[in-house]
Amino acid sequence: MIYRPYREKSAGLLLEQAQQGLACTGYQDLSLLSLSTGDYCRIEPLVGSMMARFGPDRTAISLPSMRADTLSPSLMEQIRSVRKTGFTIAPEAGTQRLRNIINKNITEKDISDTVLAAGNAGWRLIKLYFMVGLPFETLEDVSGIVELVKGLKKMSGRRQDISVSVGVFVPKAHTPFQWAAQVGVDEAWERIHLVRDSLKMPGVKVKWQNPRTSIMEGALARGGREMASVVETAWKNGCRLDGWSEHFNFEAWLDALTQNGVSIADITRARDIDEPLPWDMIDCRVDKGFLLEEWKRAAEGILTPACQQSCSACGVCDFEKIEVKTSPDLPKAAPAPITEPGPQNPGKFRVHYSKTGKARYLAHLETVTVFLRALRRIGAPLAYSQGFHPMPAIAFDQALPVLVESSDEHFTVTLTDDAAGKNLAGRLNSELPEGLDILFCEQVLPNQEKKPLLKAVYHIDCAPGALRPDAVAAFNSAGSFEVEKQSHKGKSRLLDLKLIVDKMEILSGTQIVLELCPSDGNSMKPDLVLQAAGAVPNASKDIIRIVKSPGLPVKVTDHDKGIDNK
Repeated sequence: MIYRPYREKSAGLLLEQAQQGLACTGYQDLSLLSLSTGDYCRIEPLVGSMMARFGPDRTAISLPSMRADTLSPSLMEQIRSVRKTGFTIAPEAGTQRLRNIINKNITEKDISDTVLAAGNAGWRLIKLYFMVGLPFETLEDVSGIVELVKGLKKMSGRRQDISVSVGVFVPKAHTPFQWAAQVGVDEAWERIHLVRDSLKMPGVKVKWQNPRTSIMEGALARGGREMASVVETAWKNGCRLDGWSEHFNFEAWLDALTQNGVSIADITRARDIDEPLPWDMIDCRVDKGFLLEEWKRAAEGILTPACQQSCSACGVCDFEKIEVKTSPDLPKAAPAPITEPGPQNPGKFRVHYSKTGKARYLAHLETVTVFLRALRRIGAPLAYSQGFHPMPAIAFDQALPVLVESSDEHFTVTLTDDAAGKNLAGRLNSELPEGLDILFCEQVLPNQEKKPLLKAVYHIDCAPGALRPDAVAAFNSAGSFEVEKQSHKGKSRLLDLKLIVDKMEILSGTQIVLELCPSDGNSMKPDLVLQAAGAVPNASKDIIRIVKSPGLPVKVTDHDKGIDNK
């Protein structure tokens, strides 16, 4: 209600802002966000115009969760024309009775028709969003979520998976539900478990919001001035970054409430319509009498039309300066067909770069993203793969571990016009952050695509006294040196370090050089190699800096050939 009156940005302005945003960032995805994106009166011509303008650059358009009745087949087709982004619809309640209470004028047929249309358009994952704890909700309404999902799954069959997200409703100030009680933590869990346990079936996954987080959100949303001291006490008790589930400390918040004599049950209880509310002194222009009338209509399940359909006299508009605004008309444009790149002179280029200083904190995927966005910002004509999810034709060598610097890394990129490769290094350098520097670019001819095998050479600086010369000597003299390696999934296996370590030599009291050979599926980060060999017992503490030098050619022996041919 506090966002009233209903106002729309002009479609022309949105197109202009999208153009500027993509040019400045190099992003490949564009999202149209609002409280109810599907209600935007020019949504279809706007998406059509955006696809016509940005589709040839493989920019994907995505929309947030939408009401089922606002997703037309033509809108779906436009969204999927470049790349199928996420598909989320928000029924919010499992029964028509409850949807009427919360003024969501959609039917089960609207929902099923939308899911069916999405399946026909090629979406294989449908995300549905529901809430529990809505005013006047019964267990039959919660069971309605289960029945609705089962019906949709039966209709879609194996061709679609369904992801169900269950949130907990939090009554908010300045809304018709400001007088409603918030469902308690135990009761919320009961309803979530009902949905979860009843939907244990193939092709359906259920996720939920922690009711403890919701109850604290409700306390902050409808508490009075007493919550100020609660927030301060919670902060003193160590509460930080509470929006992240791994940092949320419910017990600390409960202690803060108790220390200040505040009852969470009193804050989240149902309010009498005649009692003063903590936020009554705030004027958001919506008449409290209108909210009360809407509260009564909700209890009777009577729908209220949207502002742009009919004025409900909420008190916000003065019809002079303040009134409902909708976007001017925008000529509907058909999406531009996605064709193969126009120029017939594609070229592949190998880009050499260094990664030093602050850039060492970038993980491999983050580094890839930085380069991709820089290429798009300079307007490089990237070639793309085929299929349902086209990807840029760019390939990086073996991932450089986080915190490792390098004086010479490289990737290859294919451009649809080889002339665009001229001055590629200088143009890219102007768009890269500190620590990433293009050294030079070279065109890769067809007979040069195969790269020679290179050893990775690392110069590693350690803290004084951290190196163990006796352990290095023992490793070098050993015929084999098996260690246990653990994968990111927690699985362990034995790895012979002698298969990948070609050289381990102490250069000084604080520096060691390590040469690692490429081996069939066997690899280990240089710091972990030193720790496993005992050369540096505590790598995370005692290794100060790792710099990778240009690789050395691998001498192919019969032993190497045996490894490579496994």
